[in-house]
Amino acid sequence: MTISEICRFVGIAPHTLRFYERHFPSLLTADRTVGGHRIYSPNQLENLKKILKCIKEEKLSIKEAQQRLEEGVDAHHIPSQKKNAVDEIPEMPFSNALEVVMKKLDELFSHNVRMDKLIEKLILERDASGKETKREH
Repeated sequence: MTISEICRFVGIAPHTLRFYERHFPSLLTADRTVGGHRIYSPNQLENLKKILKCIKEEKLSIKEAQQRLEEGVDAHHIPSQKKNAVDEIPEMPFSNALEVVMKKLDELFSHNVRMDKLIEKLILERDASGKETKREH
């Protein structure tokens, strides 16, 4: 299959496929024609489907998908390794769990306040530099 055929088949853009080739060389490196055009085998098509399943359906990062697929483990047979916030809370009485959740919420709030201040500072700097640019003209 050519790059345009395989991209049309799985519904991605050619630049996306080339990106995946760089990150999954052992699974996707295409053969080349004499003219230098990429040619993909049926095996590479199956590998691409596995990559897309990991990234798009299971929401794995590139690194997580690389680890899973390049170790030779089929994405169809292993549950996602991503943890959610509930998995990080150990078994404990409700009152203790509530305390842990409240502490995490406080941390997030504090982080958001810092991010809001940073955004505000960046906006002020952008606006100030815009005014200086207008004065120069």
